Amino acid sequence: MSVKRHTLLMELLLMLCIAGISGWYGWHYVSAIDDTEMLRNTKMLPIPVLPGAIHFALGRGIGVAHEKEAGFPELEAFLTSKSASIPRTAWPEAGTHAKGGGHFLYMHYYLVAYLGSIFYLLGISVWSFRIACILMHVVSMLALYGIFRLMMGRLLSVALVSSLSSLHACLVMLPVLRDLAKAPFILVSLLYTGILVKDSVKPRRLYGGAILLGAVIGVGYGFRQDVFVCLPLALFCILAASRPVCAHPWRARLLAGLALSAMFTVCAMPVLKGNREVGGTITVHTLFQGVMRCAEDNARFYSDSYDYGYLNYDHPVTAQIRAYAKRTGDSYPLYDLTPAYGEVGGRMFREFMRAYPADLAGRVPAVLDSLAAIPAGSFQWMREHSETVSEGRLYGGQWLEPVQRAMGRFFDTCGLIILLAALGVLAAHSFRAAALMVVFLAYFSVYPSTLFEFRHYFYLAFVPFFFSGMLISLSYRNGAVLYWYAGAKGWKSALRKGLRAAAKGGLFVTGLVVCMVLLLSGLRVFQKRHWDRSLDQYAHASLAPLTLEEEREGDNVRLLLPQNMTALRGHTPPGPGEVASFYLVARFKGEGRTVSFQLLNTNPIFTRPCQVVLQGEGLYFFPVYDYDFNPPFTFLGIALSAGDRPFFEGLYLFENGDSMRLWPYVFVPEDRRTFAYYKMGRLDRGILGFQAQARGGFGLYPEKSQKAFLSLIPRHPFHDAFAGHALWCARRCGGEEHLIHTWETIGAFMPEWRSEAGQWLVARAEEAQRENNPGEAIRLYEKAGAILPENLRYRERAGELQEGGGEFAAARTTYKSILQMYPENASVAYRLHALSAGEPGVAEYASFWEDLVDDFPQAAVPRLYYGMVLEERGDVRGALEAYAKVVGDTPVGAEAELRRGMLLTKEGAYEEGVALLHAVAVQHPELSGQVENVFLEVYLQLKEREEYGAAATMYEILSALTPDRPDIHEKLAELYALIGESHKAIDLYERLLQQKPDQASPAKRLDALYAGTAVAPSFGEGDNMMDRAVTFWSTLAGTYPNIPIPYVYLGAALERRDETAAAQEAYRHAMEIAPGSAEALYRSGALEVLDGAVDTGLAKMREAVVADAGLAGDISRRCDQIAAVLVEQQQHEPALRLYQTALEVSPRDLWPRVHQGELYERMGDEQAAAGCYRDVLMAVPESPVTAKLLDRLLRQHPSGGKTVVEEWRVIVQRHPEAAIPAFYLGKALESAGDRSGAADYYGRAIQLNSALSEAAERLRSLETRPPDQ
Repeated sequence: MSVKRHTLLMELLLMLCIAGISGWYGWHYVSAIDDTEMLRNTKMLPIPVLPGAIHFALGRGIGVAHEKEAGFPELEAFLTSKSASIPRTAWPEAGTHAKGGGHFLYMHYYLVAYLGSIFYLLGISVWSFRIACILMHVVSMLALYGIFRLMMGRLLSVALVSSLSSLHACLVMLPVLRDLAKAPFILVSLLYTGILVKDSVKPRRLYGGAILLGAVIGVGYGFRQDVFVCLPLALFCILAASRPVCAHPWRARLLAGLALSAMFTVCAMPVLKGNREVGGTITVHTLFQGVMRCAEDNARFYSDSYDYGYLNYDHPVTAQIRAYAKRTGDSYPLYDLTPAYGEVGGRMFREFMRAYPADLAGRVPAVLDSLAAIPAGSFQWMREHSETVSEGRLYGGQWLEPVQRAMGRFFDTCGLIILLAALGVLAAHSFRAAALMVVFLAYFSVYPSTLFEFRHYFYLAFVPFFFSGMLISLSYRNGAVLYWYAGAKGWKSALRKGLRAAAKGGLFVTGLVVCMVLLLSGLRVFQKRHWDRSLDQYAHASLAPLTLEEEREGDNVRLLLPQNMTALRGHTPPGPGEVASFYLVARFKGEGRTVSFQLLNTNPIFTRPCQVVLQGEGLYFFPVYDYDFNPPFTFLGIALSAGDRPFFEGLYLFENGDSMRLWPYVFVPEDRRTFAYYKMGRLDRGILGFQAQARGGFGLYPEKSQKAFLSLIPRHPFHDAFAGHALWCARRCGGEEHLIHTWETIGAFMPEWRSEAGQWLVARAEEAQRENNPGEAIRLYEKAGAILPENLRYRERAGELQEGGGEFAAARTTYKSILQMYPENASVAYRLHALSAGEPGVAEYASFWEDLVDDFPQAAVPRLYYGMVLEERGDVRGALEAYAKVVGDTPVGAEAELRRGMLLTKEGAYEEGVALLHAVAVQHPELSGQVENVFLEVYLQLKEREEYGAAATMYEILSALTPDRPDIHEKLAELYALIGESHKAIDLYERLLQQKPDQASPAKRLDALYAGTAVAPSFGEGDNMMDRAVTFWSTLAGTYPNIPIPYVYLGAALERRDETAAAQEAYRHAMEIAPGSAEALYRSGALEVLDGAVDTGLAKMREAVVADAGLAGDISRRCDQIAAVLVEQQQHEPALRLYQTALEVSPRDLWPRVHQGELYERMGDEQAAAGCYRDVLMAVPESPVTAKLLDRLLRQHPSGGKTVVEEWRVIVQRHPEAAIPAFYLGKALESAGDRSGAADYYGRAIQLNSALSEAAERLRSLETRPPDQ
């Protein structure tokens, strides 16, 4: 076998091996995705493509794309993921159908044919779709093998391509056929282009290769239009770099170029037809989507001062182009997918290029730097597939993902170095090859930079593998050459040759870098001048303030427009092809913080997160667009955290915004030195980091490096490396304060680090607390609170420490700052109110709450405490108004209602106040205790003021609201009795007892009312009331025969009717029901005493006291009453026994003692009588009745006035504070002739009790009467 055939056979075997490996990996990947998920990914095809492919398989050609068909329900079921296949038995006849795919089908002409052919051959099913995807993957890997073989050997190529076959960056795109399909055509085009320019070729081979290349590009153009980018590169390489072996090489090159163009045109004819329908719309949209923030973030290329948009959807681009046409006087209205639309978009992008050339150029090296990160970046794309891979179900275990992630991190870190090193080694071998490689590399950096999305550049994942392999291969080859050369010429000669080659490669790379830097620097200077002119225009912007309505929900604040901008400006709503565009301005104040906020829209496509770095005041300009869609695109307002809310000052309309031809999102700071005039990539930030390290001597002077990195953080708040370096330098500095300052700066300016910074500072604060250093703890808590103001616990903890340390003024300031940010924090408001109550500066405290109410009119907590302050200041009306404005469903709504009800009740508005308090108690049972206390407090106040009528009115309302509350009704009955409404009281007590007959208290009060009405009746009412009492108690006893209380009070009622036998029977019945019924026992004993059985009756009464000590007073009074009856009957001995029993039962009840003295006096025992009177006055010296009785008795004593004086002097000495004994002593002294002493004691009595008129009269009489009288 010849060497040529052996080589060909080896290549074929290796290609079969690669095809098998890539097919195996591809099959396992797509097999792990269920049918529903695969069908969902087919929806990433343009809407007509999948149904178009199905109709192609049915024999209907290209152009039929309807999704529903009568008699063919399987079509809709498949397209809506309800079935995974359409059986061949269900396929309808081809027939004739109207074409309806439009430009989309023509733009994907060959993709429809390819997928339709697969469906025709294998059946219309998800399984067939998987095969179509796998075939594309296999062809891509085979093309990559050919590309790798251009620069390296077989084994290395097979190893690297096999790794790429299983690479997640390649596999993750398998279900996305529309974007996957371009990869094999682009890679095959690169392969053929490389083959045509690598070596010298004969013209015939060059022509054939050009024709084949044109066909590949043309057909690929019908799969995905991105393949078109290969045409300019192929033409350039053929015309400038091919080496035909003939007499007229330029003629051969030209003919090859024409052949390639012609073949491309022929193959791409259907696609060009579709393009003619839409003009340059697709290209324009791709270019503008590429300059939006999310696309540039993939390349880590951004400016923190401005950008051009966020979401790379079609609608934001449509809005921008229409608005540009409207304000520049171009074609308007402007309909998308029309040639006019493409022309306007082209003009706008050309103006964009003139305005921001440095950004467009700077994206190229940023993308070049990011190409090596594609293997790592794929794990952040389409997370559902990433999770599928990580489960290890796809291709042999969980080891593959960690290896690929580690490989991705390695290439992300060292990929650019490998790339430059490979170029240098290649340049040392051949300048021409290196120059061509730079052309390929630059071209495929420029093209992805137009829209740097993973689905647009995933196929370039081979770049770091290719350059790594090329570096290995060339290094090995050059090393072998040098080794051979050293053996032939010596090591010195080999070393000189190696150094010359290294210098050659280094010069090439250096020259390349210098050219790029010079070009980029020049463009940046040009762009800075453009920005200076633009900033001047922004500085003279005419701003009209817009009214915003503030809404708060937790830590989130929404500042919303009352109407959409179109309505606010009085414009007509936009129609088809129109847009309402406005250039708005958000004003920010403060410094030392990166503020994050969100532009709200009814459609999430236009909802956009934003950040501004505040190093002073500034204006954030941003465009908003309203145009008709479903759902509509309407700007709503701004959302930001409550912690960032104090930095936002207001929203304005840029009235002369149409003077700006382009409307970027731009933050214009007050200090222009902080403005970033151009965007930077990772390479720029790497250079800045290198400079910062150099300032500190690369670690020799860490303080200088720390300062340099801290100055970079505000300008690059999303570059984590600067934070890491700053912390490293701070640790090297050795002082805790360096770390605190570094974390404080990082937390203020780097949103993604705030949580970690706050936690670090809090940990140090807690450590300071443990070390008993509250001052340092407070300082650190305050710093943590400034970094994370939404975490109230940090500032609140600082306030608690200040409060605990006696720094009340500082604590109040801290609590006020929290409430100014989070006005609904009830716990902090409570602490502040507790600290401020009774403190000086009440007016200032009240104005704080008033200002808070004005600033947050919807907040409930400030209104509650403002009302409390007004209430404390006596402004009842203002307090009521404040409480009334607190919404009931807020956390403090119940307390506001409680306070309002309490205030209304205290002010006499009983009906409204009681109703409010009752509603609070019902809806919030946990507050029922406070409501009860309010009622009790008001009741006691009214009772103290003897305003029983007002109290009764309040309880009437309360009882109507709470008909099932017997305690309320009992209190009301008691109040009726106090205000003389006995009938109402009796009615109410009767109703209560009918419901609760075992309640002793209302029964006792009812009996007292019956008795009182019977004793002092209105005309003709006494007998009726006694009859009513007997009737009620009899009925109640009959209704509840097992309850003793009705029988007890039935007996009492019968007693009042002198029916003692019946009464005694009732008491006996009560004692049978309840043998321990003390009240029945003592009443029965009283009747027995009246019937003459004194001993038996008194024994029962004493027994009743033992059973129930609470009846002692009642029994004492009853004994006193019976004794009075016996005295009238001249039964003195039993009466004395009753008085003695009354005193034994209730020693504090002294009336029986007085009455006992009267009895002794009647019996002639004056000494015993005087002793009784004396005992009473010693206990109660201010008893005028007893004093009069004693004085009269003493004056009748034979010894005369001397005894009277001595008796009263003893009592006065015992009770010097009593007025009545002093008066009677003065009277005794006057009778004894001691006028001076009498005058002294009269004066003393008047001084102690000015109401003693008799003492005053006697004193005046003494003063006016002559001394001898």
